[in-house]
Amino acid sequence: MATSQPEMSRTLASGSDLHYDLICICCHQNNISKPAHGYCIDCGEHLCAGCYKGHTTPRPCRHHRLLDSNSMPQTQNLTDDSTAVDSGPADNLTTHCKDHSDEILKLYCNDHNMLLCTICVALKHSKPCNVEYIPDISKKMLKSDVLHDIIGRTEEVMNRCDSIKKQAHGNANKSTRSLRKALADVQKCRSDINRRLNELEAELTKMIDAAIQQNGKGVDSIETICDDIKKDVQTKKESLTHLNETKQANNLFVHMHETAKLLDSHEENILAIEEEDRPEEYQFVPNKTLQDLLQQNNSLGVLSTINTVPIQSSQILSKHQTAKEKPPKQDNVLVKSGESEVQTSLDIVSTTDSNTMQSPSQRITLPGAKLASQYPHQHGGLNKTKQDNKDSLSTGRVETSSSQRQSLRSPQYRDIKPSKQAEILVRTSEDVSECWITGITEVSEGHLALIDRNNNSIKLCDSVNKKVLSSLLFGKTGENKPWDVTSISDNVVAVTFPFDRLIQFVSVSNKLNIMNQMIKTAGECQGICYHQDKLIVTYGISGKLEILDMKGEVIKSITRFRETETLLYALCTQVGFIINKPWYVQANNEYIYVSDNRKNEIIMLDWSYNVIGRCKDIKNPRGIVVLKDNSCIVCDNRDDAVYHVAEDGRSSKIITTDVSVPRAVCVNDQQDKLYISSSSSDKSCNSNYKYSDYIYVWNI
Repeated sequence: MATSQPEMSRTLASGSDLHYDLICICCHQNNISKPAHGYCIDCGEHLCAGCYKGHTTPRPCRHHRLLDSNSMPQTQNLTDDSTAVDSGPADNLTTHCKDHSDEILKLYCNDHNMLLCTICVALKHSKPCNVEYIPDISKKMLKSDVLHDIIGRTEEVMNRCDSIKKQAHGNANKSTRSLRKALADVQKCRSDINRRLNELEAELTKMIDAAIQQNGKGVDSIETICDDIKKDVQTKKESLTHLNETKQANNLFVHMHETAKLLDSHEENILAIEEEDRPEEYQFVPNKTLQDLLQQNNSLGVLSTINTVPIQSSQILSKHQTAKEKPPKQDNVLVKSGESEVQTSLDIVSTTDSNTMQSPSQRITLPGAKLASQYPHQHGGLNKTKQDNKDSLSTGRVETSSSQRQSLRSPQYRDIKPSKQAEILVRTSEDVSECWITGITEVSEGHLALIDRNNNSIKLCDSVNKKVLSSLLFGKTGENKPWDVTSISDNVVAVTFPFDRLIQFVSVSNKLNIMNQMIKTAGECQGICYHQDKLIVTYGISGKLEILDMKGEVIKSITRFRETETLLYALCTQVGFIINKPWYVQANNEYIYVSDNRKNEIIMLDWSYNVIGRCKDIKNPRGIVVLKDNSCIVCDNRDDAVYHVAEDGRSSKIITTDVSVPRAVCVNDQQDKLYISSSSSDKSCNSNYKYSDYIYVWNI
């Protein structure tokens, strides 16, 4: 009997000097070495040409399945029966092929690490694949390192599942405790609000009672003065009557002279009383901020997650589990930042920075209420209760309704009736696409810098001669797309690149040149405005507005910032977003103007970041420009309209609808000219160019 020769893929046959890669097992048992020509799957043996040809002739082998030389396994084990480990007959393999359901998996491809049936081998895994018969190689798996590793991994996965289940229970309990505490905080907040409103009501009630009492004292004082005058005059009257009746002419003359002077004095006093004792009527003017609070759905506060690490359940999902099998998001649950907000009676959002939350105790500064009267009362009282209203807020105030009382300021702005002056073709021969002008700024008299987002370029345009002087390509089409531009000086502009998170400075003196100066931003910068050595930058995707110095240092960063620090802010930790998706921004010495693409509003802020006005008439605001009277011009991308908005945002009107899909806007206040771009791809009349290839010039 031959000596055991384990794992011989290139075997030297016993009793022969010939070497073959694979030999016939039947001949090998007779100590004859012949090369293998095929393979019997049912016998699990390689066969030479002769054995292969006659193998299916005997009745027991008549239905055996054979593989030819191209499909047969390319390795072979020759072992001694006395030392071989019995891996069992092929019949005990019962796993069916997923591609060929009638076939059993009996073969293994080393090259692709796959279990195969005979059809798989014939169709996809013939030479040069290294295919082996499972019963030939399975014995190596008994007590092998591979088996040990797999068993170890199964135990590790089970342990991780147990750990995650335990962690999930712990996290749920921790979350429940925090939610119960949040509920208690909500109730305490409500209690504090009620208490403070009661205090403010009591203060107003006390002031009104004091005013009523003071009115009474004033009436008493006037009655006393009038009674004294009447008594004095009555005495003089009786004396004059007596002297006249007794015909004491000399004394009558003297008393008449004295009485006339006394009457002059009393008449002056009466006239003064009549002038000063005008009716003072009062009315209650509710605090506007509190009225806005009551009209908001998210007015009480927000429920925010703190900075904890969630369970990464995706780590244990089966690799065969698809996204469709993951549990769907439910309504009224905590959602991640950047996803759509889900609102219940509270705003429920998530933040990664718990420091942005400020507790009511850090904010509550509630001054007393006020009585406001325009005229000092002769007998004092009310004018002493006036206080500076700039830095304080109450539930409201009581105002006089006297006809002489000054009215609240109502911003006046000029009536603009624009007329179209010209169209400037800004498409050049270097452009590979129709233009999309998303930013315009005036760099010097008659010269405009234009951002052509479609063609990745900045263009210098002569608005007087109506031509493009120079064009600078920032990169290949599809790369380095700019967004907006602002003038730094007559020969320098700054350009935003949202996806590069970059502000690039460009020289526009003689021709366009990229400068070495640039600013890396902490987000996708979009709108930009330069004012007094500061850059105001919007980040539409992250809902942020930043004030930067010229070196890029952040002076002020406001991320979806909240309502002004008033009673509203004091009573509620967070009220709601002032801005949500700011796109364009402009500024002057008094205000910052922001067009919000998600709130569909124009928002006016002072330089303390308090909201001083809103315009909600515009359906889809885009470019914005500020005029000398603090009003602004806004492009409405949806209604093909250009609006003129008052300083406080309370009034607005459409000044033209003759620009298709208006986008960017710029103004020359000295010449009263307005420059507007279009986003429309429709053809303009009698032209091969698109609407978007032009800048439209208007006289205002």
